[in-house]
Amino acid sequence: PAAAQQEVISWALRRRWLFLSAVPSALLLAVTTHITTDVVAIPLLWVIPLALYLLTLAIVFTKRPTISHALMMELQPFCVIAALLTMNVLGGIRVTILGGIAIAAFFTTTMVAHRRLADLRPSAAHLTQFYIFMSLGGVLGGAFVALIAPVVFNSIIEYPAVLLLGLLTRPLKPARTRLDLYVPAFIALVVLGTDFVFDIYGFAEPYTLAILVLFVLGTVSAGTASVRLVLLAVAAILFSVVSVQQADMPQNVHQVRSFFGVHKVRESADGLQRQLLHGTTVHGMQSLIDGEETKPLLYYDADAGGGRVITALSQAGRLSRVGAIGLGAGALSCYAQPGQDWTFFEIDSHVISMSTGDGLFTLMSRCAPGATIVEGDGRLTLAKQENDTFDLLVLDAFSSDAIPLHLLTREALALYRQKLSADGVLLLHISNRFLDPEPAIATLAKDAGLAVKVFDFIPTDPSDKTKTGSTWVAMSADMAFLENLVPLAATDNAVNAWRGPRFQPDFPVWTDTYSNVLAILR
Repeated sequence: PAAAQQEVISWALRRRWLFLSAVPSALLLAVTTHITTDVVAIPLLWVIPLALYLLTLAIVFTKRPTISHALMMELQPFCVIAALLTMNVLGGIRVTILGGIAIAAFFTTTMVAHRRLADLRPSAAHLTQFYIFMSLGGVLGGAFVALIAPVVFNSIIEYPAVLLLGLLTRPLKPARTRLDLYVPAFIALVVLGTDFVFDIYGFAEPYTLAILVLFVLGTVSAGTASVRLVLLAVAAILFSVVSVQQADMPQNVHQVRSFFGVHKVRESADGLQRQLLHGTTVHGMQSLIDGEETKPLLYYDADAGGGRVITALSQAGRLSRVGAIGLGAGALSCYAQPGQDWTFFEIDSHVISMSTGDGLFTLMSRCAPGATIVEGDGRLTLAKQENDTFDLLVLDAFSSDAIPLHLLTREALALYRQKLSADGVLLLHISNRFLDPEPAIATLAKDAGLAVKVFDFIPTDPSDKTKTGSTWVAMSADMAFLENLVPLAATDNAVNAWRGPRFQPDFPVWTDTYSNVLAILR
């Protein structure tokens, strides 16, 4: 007790408490945002990082931690560098691998930080202020990611930034030998030099091999070198990766971050097309070639399912009123014909601005200048429309990694039928990298007694980047119309043809009170 009373708590120690508690808290929110935005958005997925965060606290503050601190110290650099390298470069690998790497980097970094925090806790006489500063650090870290970052940054840059800060939670020790100083600096120079040489000569595969070699060298040296110098080497690797990505990527014309994620507008390297991206998902493209500005591209190509249905309805004289949930770049509007009434429902004001107000995309102004745009949640705003309003209702809200499940329920389908005419058609664009909602949609249609046809479009020319493979679902009470869609694909190959939906036995009907997104995970 006497020793505890003589213990002096310095402000330097209090600042360490703040830092060591702020970094894991910030990383908790940052990794959750990264996974649900750039990897895959699944309801309740945020429970995994939160559970691991709480688990690390339970482990480090026990008398005998069940996980070795030395093991976490060894694994952390590997996991952090792997997370940085796969942040965008390996976007094509499976979602489980990407998510697993991000979670591993989060867990090891949080374990290291919380263990140091536990080691620095004072005697019982000063525990009150220890927990106060620990809580305050958690609040500051969370506030930075949740409140400051979305306003200050136009991309989710806080995730790699906090990962790098996580390396500073390791015990700072001076370099023991000159080799400890030279190795990280040498790695940084080689990475930047490799980037420079490969950029000049246009090598791609050697660059990937070199990054993997340097990754091994960097993580091996992390066990002995100064933390600050290891951080420098990791930052150099990250800078090199990002610089190569920027060199290979089309030109960034515009970027904005909203509550719904990061929106980017890019032009192709030859300046002939302009794309709209939400996170890593393309939501539309416009040609910048004179005379082709109004040509529907990508998923909306005339040979894809959506274009075929709209064309068939127009040719049959059955298309006068059209509603579409999801605006994107406005490509669907280029199917509008004189005398038709088009209404778009879009939840994100930034998307509306990019497609209509600031001239980034001119599809709407050229093709359907008189179209109505209703801002708000698609289902809620559609419910305010009069019944029997639309001949065609297009749901184009499922191509993103985060699909709105409330648009795929029994109650939602009943609403669509109310707003459609008796022989109206419901058209759904369900192309998705990670989710396959077709079984859920097929079950809903069967439950409602509706006819369903599915069109899988695969471009015949893989080199044509203006066309993208897509899956469209047409649903209607008018079974004869859907059956007549089949001859429209008679001249195509076996892939580009209408087919029946894939039913899964015993797949439950989704309702407003029950849905299971894990059941449609690819």
